[in-house]
Amino acid sequence: MRKWDYDMYDLRAALKEAYKIDKVGRTKYEAYTRYKASGKSRKIIFVVYPAEMFVITGAEGT
Repeated sequence: MRKWDYDMYDLRAALKEAYKIDKVGRTKYEAYTRYKASGKSRKIIFVVYPAEMFVITGAEGT
């Protein structure tokens, strides 16, 4: 999340405000969110385990 300059709090807010979350595996999810007023869509791929969550990657579109 360095490219987007996200810290833990920005990432948490983005996941809370996601307009779509898809489950693509047993523990793997894809969250789609909009970034500010520019309207760019961002996809965050993450894995959830019982005690923690790992963000794998993110992608930015239009």
